[in-house]
Amino acid sequence: MRNVKYLVFIFALFIHSFCIAAGYPERSVRVVIPFPPGGGTDGLARILTPKISNALGQQFIVDNRPGAGGNISTEIVASAPPDGYTLLMTISTALTVNPLLYANLNFDVNRDLKPITQIAAAQYILVLHPSIPASNVKELIALAKARPGKLNYASGGIGNIQHFASEQLIAKTGVKITHIPYKGGGPAAVAVLSGEADMIFGSVASSVPQITAGKLKAIAVTGSKRMPMLSNIPTLIESGVPIEIRTWYAILAPSQTADAIVNLVGKETKSALMQTDIKNAVEKLGLEITTSSPQSLTELIRLEMKENVRIIKSAGIKSE
Repeated sequence: MRNVKYLVFIFALFIHSFCIAAGYPERSVRVVIPFPPGGGTDGLARILTPKISNALGQQFIVDNRPGAGGNISTEIVASAPPDGYTLLMTISTALTVNPLLYANLNFDVNRDLKPITQIAAAQYILVLHPSIPASNVKELIALAKARPGKLNYASGGIGNIQHFASEQLIAKTGVKITHIPYKGGGPAAVAVLSGEADMIFGSVASSVPQITAGKLKAIAVTGSKRMPMLSNIPTLIESGVPIEIRTWYAILAPSQTADAIVNLVGKETKSALMQTDIKNAVEKLGLEITTSSPQSLTELIRLEMKENVRIIKSAGIKSE
């Protein structure tokens, strides 16, 4: 009898979830992103949301909520009603680094968010101001050892991927390079362009035009293989530094959101990413399309967070 009641309960939940999804969405959906307009996450959101809007018949509206390294936007979604009308499109560091660096957060990524799918992944380019007398990673390491603490690197702030990447480079090579945090990746990139800072792990979108124009000097890329657009630039691994640095972008919902809604949004997101115009636009941002199931994304967050605990302890990274 107990088993019958349990099966009836599960069936009722399934029907309830199905009914919710059958009418979803009945109004516009807010897609919260953690950075201001003009960045990679914003660009990705504005490429994808029109396609999803057309597929589902309601507007998916981008809502930029920058601040606290992504914590503000994450908290907004984590505390939103789990009805599918508030979603989060964010970058991996906001999910797998911030919870390890910031104390007293009002949310728990694993408890309060429900992964939907990955969207894309990115590697970075180690670039120098042209005045720095190094043309490859080996020469940069030798220069840094000859001038301990004199060279500096820019980042978009404590816990930012540029900070993380640079500290991994420092830990692996034993050099001393001074960190200069800025309020965002944009100001950090400008600082290197102007010569105020010496180096940065820059995004493809912001770095390639400056490399082409001769305003920045590329010496390595951070993926497992070279970039087709910079085929003459070796990876860090090829350069003798055994680290790979990538970030990824994903969509998530409040934790109690119905599976049917999660699956529907995931399905339409993946469908949009497979369309030629979307694929081309995403690749122009310097991103590689990567999708996943909710379950595999949940596991990725767990494993990456575990690895980041090790990196943070090793590098002695602390929040501001």
